Amino acid sequence: MVWFHLEDLNAASSELARILKTRGSFMIVTANPNAEKTWESFHFDYQKEGKKIIGKIHVPINPMSKSITYQHSQDEILNALKRNGLEVLDTDEYGLVNEENIFFSIKGKKNYKYLDLMKNNELLKIMKNFCSFFDEIIIKKYISLKFLLASKNFF
Repeated sequence: MVWFHLEDLNAASSELARILKTRGSFMIVTANPNAEKTWESFHFDYQKEGKKIIGKIHVPINPMSKSITYQHSQDEILNALKRNGLEVLDTDEYGLVNEENIFFSIKGKKNYKYLDLMKNNELLKIMKNFCSFFDEIIIKKYISLKFLLASKNFF
């Protein structure tokens, strides 16, 4: 997975958590945020808007006509994963270019404890709906009973 092309890390992490089986493993390989200057040097004829870079990238044989990349920090990537119940087991930097490791990899798994919390939250929603269903029945019976008593047609 190449996360430097993704704008919304939280949405990507949420989708990754959704599709992984319980304790399922994942590996993300992306541009190393600590090698920002080297990655920026791969671009030409580009514009930078905050973390977003829009431009052409030097690719052997034929340069890409347009590429959009995002310079997310390692903390932003790791926090998005953790917020969505994904446990980070290991990180690594590699791919030495200009004395910088240009790649950043993250190995992890879907945290089963988070899944249990999700199930409890889902259960809570079901219970609330269930209770409100019975509350509605009780209220309707109460109104009906009150109407019957008011009209003296109770027996």
